[in-house]
Amino acid sequence: MTETRANLIFLAAVLALVAPGVFILFNKKLEGPGRSTMPPATRNAAAFMDPTPGGLPMQRYVPAIVGSFVTGLARHNARSPGLVSLVEGQTWQAVTSERRNLQLVAHDPSPGANKYCLIIWFDRPVPIESMYTWSAVLPSGEKVPAQIEALHTINLPPDLREELQTAGYIRPPAVIAWTQVKFTAPEKAVSLEFNFKAGENNRIDRIDLTSINSTTPMTRP
Repeated sequence: MTETRANLIFLAAVLALVAPGVFILFNKKLEGPGRSTMPPATRNAAAFMDPTPGGLPMQRYVPAIVGSFVTGLARHNARSPGLVSLVEGQTWQAVTSERRNLQLVAHDPSPGANKYCLIIWFDRPVPIESMYTWSAVLPSGEKVPAQIEALHTINLPPDLREELQTAGYIRPPAVIAWTQVKFTAPEKAVSLEFNFKAGENNRIDRIDLTSINSTTPMTRP
């Protein structure tokens, strides 16, 4: 009788140890192969032009292939006298707009010179000048219309888009635009306002120009 009782106690102990594993295995079978019980990986960093994280606090960085590509674009396109590149060297700060549609890549720092080169990062910008309007916002709050001096599209190479996808930017643009704008005013603007018109839809974005002289290097991991 004592031996039978001991065997029952041992069997109960074994079942207590094995039962959780059997339950988990049974649960996984019910969920099927398409579902994961593991929580998604948490993102704490994103490429500088990636708008998808929204208002989440993110460390922004310059991916290596993107950095080299942008530097090459600036060297090839920002050739007007007086223009100074903001994307030279192994580390540079990406000066982006509020919605991360725009990146300032070069400007003329001379007094009285109001000329800027930018990349438009959102999907498939159309190179029709009538669809793009720019305004320079002066320290007084006055808005001055800016003139588009150059505007053309650029196809992003596959390895660059793959790098962005690996970084978490699921749907990076296939085509971006390079533009150069200028305006006439006795003083430097504090921001540029961009308005893209597509039918009844307008996309407005602003880029802060006061940050040009107060940026810190952004490393490429």
